[in-house]
Amino acid sequence: MDPKGPWGIHPPVFPWAFLKKAITTLIPSLCNQNTMAKNNNGDDAPQTAAALTRDYVERHPSVRDALRMGIVNYSALARIMVQDTDVTSEEAVIAALRRHEDDTSKRTRQDDIIQILQDSRLIMKTKVSIVNIKGSWDSFKSLDGILELLSPGQGGIQVIQGIGGITVILEDDLLNDILSLVREDRLSNVQSGLVQINVVSPQTISETSGVMAYVSDALSTNGINALEVFSCYTDTVIVVSEEDMTEAFNALKRCLAK
Repeated sequence: MDPKGPWGIHPPVFPWAFLKKAITTLIPSLCNQNTMAKNNNGDDAPQTAAALTRDYVERHPSVRDALRMGIVNYSALARIMVQDTDVTSEEAVIAALRRHEDDTSKRTRQDDIIQILQDSRLIMKTKVSIVNIKGSWDSFKSLDGILELLSPGQGGIQVIQGIGGITVILEDDLLNDILSLVREDRLSNVQSGLVQINVVSPQTISETSGVMAYVSDALSTNGINALEVFSCYTDTVIVVSEEDMTEAFNALKRCLAK
């Protein structure tokens, strides 16, 4: 029989080799899109590679900001995520990362934080004490006497109430007055000779998330242990040891540099 057929032309050849390659490449990728993963409740629940990638990015702020800045090596990050998550397809991760980047704003949250800090100022105070008091009815009654020490010229006192106790931050000169108001068996810890650094920011800090985390990261990156970190409206307050004073101040100063 003539291979050209009755019309004198070759019949069309179906691209079987191309189809086989496409199927062997596509099917595993599609299967990995429905990877089984443990949800937050510990139950088995289907979770797509896109969802796993999104969760990973949200748990790693540095990766999130790098994606927003467009400076991520997708292949390198995908290899890491395949090792750290239940996703087995690097291609699925890369596709999810590209979609995630497209969904984020080109202006990073870090830009807003840096702007806040550039408009802030530092105030440092030495000879500061921290008194940790166990939570009890007697401890709460002692607060009346502690608050009476809050008067002009007597220096600052900050009182922070937690679930398990009370923390009082004050000047060393007032330490004995505080200790006289609290029963000795109610004291958890007393530290003196510390340094308090206030980062005083504009009011827009109340509308900007992540400032305290950014400041804390700057300290931890430099090996500085913050004994206390809290905020009071526009003030971010950090208490460090005297030996960490210079390094802490310089680290925060770099955060505020324009």
